Amino acid sequence: MPASPTCTMSHSASAIIIGAWLAFGIPMSATANVITDWDDKATVVVMPMAALGGTTPYMAQRMMAMVHAAMFDAVNSIERRYRPYLVQLPADAATSKEAAAASAAATLLATIDAQDCH
Repeated sequence: MPASPTCTMSHSASAIIIGAWLAFGIPMSATANVITDWDDKATVVVMPMAALGGTTPYMAQRMMAMVHAAMFDAVNSIERRYRPYLVQLPADAATSKEAAAASAAATLLATIDAQDCH
């Protein structure tokens, strides 16, 4: 099945566009919760793809779940309170949990490309 026109960008081009969009193009209110901030940012990236037919609603939900699982594992790697979902990363207890969650979410969102739109 051919990829839809909204999912034909190369991986590097989509990563650059998404990174710039997340950094400069999304108006966000200041809040103290990095998880809900990145949930809002992920919604802004993923939902238009589904609305334009670039992915199915199932895949959009899967992408959102992947963002949350990545943030969970990143924070849990610092706190080590629960069994990891996918991976236990080496991290010092003094590492910023907010920075770890933001980095995990941004990294995952930057990897969305044509492979994820099928």
